[in-house]
Amino acid sequence: MQSPKIGILSRALNLVGLQKRTRASENDFFTKLFGLTSNSAIKSSEYTASTLTAIARAQAIISDGIADMSLKDYQTTPEGKTELVNSNVTELLREPINGMTNYTFRRLLTYWSVKYGNGLAYIIKDKAGASIGLIPILPENYRSPQYSNGQWYYNIFNPTDNKTYTLGVYDILHIRYNSEDGFWGRSPLLIHAQSLGISLNAEKYGLDYFQNGGKPAFYATTPAAIPEVSRIGLQNSLKETFAASNNGFALLDNGLMLHTISANPSETQFAEVRAYGIAEASRIYGVPKYMLADASDSSYTNSETEAIHFYTSTLMAHAINQEQEYSLKLYTEREKASGRYLKMNFNSLMRADSTTRAAFYQTLFINGVLNQDEIRAYEGLNKIPENSGQTYYVQANLIPSNKMGEFYDAKVSVLIGQQMALEATNNNQK
Repeated sequence: MQSPKIGILSRALNLVGLQKRTRASENDFFTKLFGLTSNSAIKSSEYTASTLTAIARAQAIISDGIADMSLKDYQTTPEGKTELVNSNVTELLREPINGMTNYTFRRLLTYWSVKYGNGLAYIIKDKAGASIGLIPILPENYRSPQYSNGQWYYNIFNPTDNKTYTLGVYDILHIRYNSEDGFWGRSPLLIHAQSLGISLNAEKYGLDYFQNGGKPAFYATTPAAIPEVSRIGLQNSLKETFAASNNGFALLDNGLMLHTISANPSETQFAEVRAYGIAEASRIYGVPKYMLADASDSSYTNSETEAIHFYTSTLMAHAINQEQEYSLKLYTEREKASGRYLKMNFNSLMRADSTTRAAFYQTLFINGVLNQDEIRAYEGLNKIPENSGQTYYVQANLIPSNKMGEFYDAKVSVLIGQQMALEATNNNQK
């Protein structure tokens, strides 16, 4: 028997349609919407720009970084907060749609947002309004939200019946990037189409150059006119001789001379242009160049600083944006009023560096911020038996600042007492 959740999911899948929508130009909608084109020989779009290795890598780093961080459900309490490990939202995030993991789903929406400017998912809700499923909506199947009668609405295209459906703003989980109006994101690849066009043309130049066997283009001249028939034969002969797969040579007679008309990669600063492409990807996405496999101006010290800056600025901004969107859309009004919220855990980003992780835990432990069981929980270990790991410890030589006067008064009293005892002992000996 089909479960209610699966039945709702199947109907929603039919509504949203996880099929690609065909259209005459894969980029015409975004180009018309933003009015952005490139004057470069190759037009830059989300599709063509993502073929650049630096751009693709930057998109993957951000998407993987966000998906790596666990998204947890918390309940505000008088003592602070409590993690809800078996709540409806936790269950939803564990498997947003049948067969799709939490990591895959959140990476996909993040990837769409950094590539297209928007990552959307349809929220399936039960009769009580609780969220029970999330279905990613392909970028080809939606349009920017519309405002009508005081409400924002989304138009979602269903390729199975060629119809467009209108959904409310709280029915759509929407991860925006580079939004200028608060409702619709903008693709960074279209915003920077002009500069990315330079890198795309460099890629095409390199491909054409090496496909031609590294041989430059040329033209031929003769001191005398050549009949049309002979000209065609000569042209075909030279093409065949100097084809990319042919390393033969031609015997030139009758004063025939060859002249190159294209520059080689060194003359066009091909390597420098490719390096420029890496720097552009770094600037566009806020990803350090050494993460894009360019360590030309990096050292161990500044790489560590750049990594911290990347976590605290680039990834933190994406994390806060998504935390607030998930918290706004996945909870019922009653759950939000009770103090429920979702938060990402940045500690998971430190898993690969055991030295940094150990120093981090030690600092928090000796200052009474974490106890042993809390540290073990972060490391995926069980608690110490008999609640032995629940005690908080602080360094013995640390005292509250407002107790400094009492502390030194007590020290002085002890010293005076010791001095008086010493004098009394000396008097008795006399």
